Amino acid sequence: MCHIVGVAQPEQQVPAQAESIGIRELWRNASKYVEMAKAGRRVPVTEHGKLVAYLVPSEEATMTTTFQRMVAAGQVQRATRRFNLKDLGPFRRPSLTRARHSKN
Repeated sequence: MCHIVGVAQPEQQVPAQAESIGIRELWRNASKYVEMAKAGRRVPVTEHGKLVAYLVPSEEATMTTTFQRMVAAGQVQRATRRFNLKDLGPFRRPSLTRARHSKN
């Protein structure tokens, strides 16, 4: 199963590296593009050259958090190891006089 999600802003252009399809092409060859989405590919859909939606795998459409959607879109990566903020030590705010002198 796949879904059309991520309706874009009207002025948003399709990224250059993405192969987009028009709405008419989607209607004519829907099964081809559904297969692409089932295989894990995001398919940008355009109307008059403007990005209007993405045809995406159902796993991506049912993700509940922004982080999950960003990982699926390749915008961020999950951490490879755990990180503890306490390992950084105490936060020290720079003094105002030192900050003023460093600008000059």
